[in-house]
Amino acid sequence: VLSGRAALEVWVDKSVGSDTAGRGTSESPYATIQKGVGEVAEGGTVWVRPGDYSTGETVDADGSLNRVYITKNLTLAATGDRRETIIRGASASDASASNLGCGDTAVRCVRVAGGTKVVVRGFTLTGGRTRRDSNWGGVSQNYGGGVHGSGSDGSIQVQDCIISDCAAR
Repeated sequence: VLSGRAALEVWVDKSVGSDTAGRGTSESPYATIQKGVGEVAEGGTVWVRPGDYSTGETVDADGSLNRVYITKNLTLAATGDRRETIIRGASASDASASNLGCGDTAVRCVRVAGGTKVVVRGFTLTGGRTRRDSNWGGVSQNYGGGVHGSGSDGSIQVQDCIISDCAAR
């Protein structure tokens, strides 16, 4: 964030960034993608440098855990090879093999809120899982372990990504 206004371009680098001391610039990036998503201006771009982004959980409006939760129009773009820029979900700690790793503590890779226009470009999305309950609190939670969008009047474009080893149950 520069001069009290959200920036149109925000940078993330797991290896050298900091969510507390970083400024989201190329020279002073954030460490987590979620911090970048939270700080970028509406319609802006979050540039993500290569790394395995496998920490941090954000609870979406429906109560599910996500590595990245996007609630505004933006582009999320990897700067390196898609095999080297990884958003890694997680199996639930309470899951059995028959549930494919799905359960209450599972972590989806990317969740996009309804009504938003989002481009996700150049990542590997892997290991994402969902809750196993198809109607938790009146809301379906067992969709899209890799990437999931909800609601209407929005769009999600997933470009040049690898989605592997994800499950929804």
